[in-house]
Amino acid sequence: MRSGSPAEELVKLALESEAQTIYFNQNYGPYDVQIEQHIRQTARSAGIEVRAFKDTLILAPEEVLHQAGKPFRVFTACAKAWHQHAKAKPLPALRQITTPAAIKSEPIPTLDHWELMPEANVLQPGEKAAGHRLKRFLRGAIFEYAAQRNQPSLEATSRLSQDFRFGTLSPREVYAACHETARICTPAERRGVNTFVNELVWREFYFQILWHFPNVLDENFSPQFSTLQWDYDSAQFRRWCEGTTGFPIVDAGMRELNTTGFMHNRVRMIVAMFLTKDLHIHWRGGRKLFYAKASRRRHPGQQRGLAMVRGVQAQTQHLTSEFRIPGHKRRPAIRKATTSKDGFRSSKMSTLFDLHNHRPRN
Repeated sequence: MRSGSPAEELVKLALESEAQTIYFNQNYGPYDVQIEQHIRQTARSAGIEVRAFKDTLILAPEEVLHQAGKPFRVFTACAKAWHQHAKAKPLPALRQITTPAAIKSEPIPTLDHWELMPEANVLQPGEKAAGHRLKRFLRGAIFEYAAQRNQPSLEATSRLSQDFRFGTLSPREVYAACHETARICTPAERRGVNTFVNELVWREFYFQILWHFPNVLDENFSPQFSTLQWDYDSAQFRRWCEGTTGFPIVDAGMRELNTTGFMHNRVRMIVAMFLTKDLHIHWRGGRKLFYAKASRRRHPGQQRGLAMVRGVQAQTQHLTSEFRIPGHKRRPAIRKATTSKDGFRSSKMSTLFDLHNHRPRN
């Protein structure tokens, strides 16, 4: 365990251990790319080889492209291409890694080290706990995933998002486990497995968007929305953050986030739409809160949720509310004309492929 500049500390550790090569799994966010470039430059100057591998994603962004070599902007077309690629199988885990006795290590930091206080009752961390969550999901909830995943009151989701985020589970490992589950389950149960795999593809799609269009972290994906005028009421924003708006589903979601670091995907859409389309507060304010509170913070899927409801993401046709709060009269929506520029059209989300038979679904 070392603290400091990633590039400097890694190279220093490599020199201390007389290592000739630094290996790491590649990430795809702008900050990650910047760090990895710094590592390569620093290691090269010290005469150390650097080798990066693919593990954050099942397929790297450069592997899934249009025939013309351009990135996809619509999920449906991207998913079709994604399913046509061969998927590498997980490698066996190393049984033992020996650290030279002379290598010094700092203690594992605690919250006190950063002068932080615990704010949420988070899930059990670590690779072992992540494996248990995956096994439990594959034994039960995944078979009803297609029918129940949109019900926030049910424990019908995988709860694996933070494990993907922090690397305690590999998406390749999860995909392989789903493939095996689909092989032995009934056709009715397989529908749930296929739907969950579709969510893995959504995750890959938004990593691709982040890689090819890194400006989406701070800008609207569609430039025509950049001139939208936003309101800001600090009292309303504070009540949204605290979960005291008076709208039960919104408040329940925000309080769950503040208490556990987790919020159901459909509730994330509701609270984000309430912020942007009812309070007319800029999506960046909501993103900042989710980055601070969510256990899967700084994940493209988080950006996806905010983008989807504000109507400025890839594959957007109308800037309209997809969810309605009973009894609530929303403000008039701003609409965007349907467009097919460059051949990119909006299309509905669907389970595209049968994982077992590897054929498009009818």
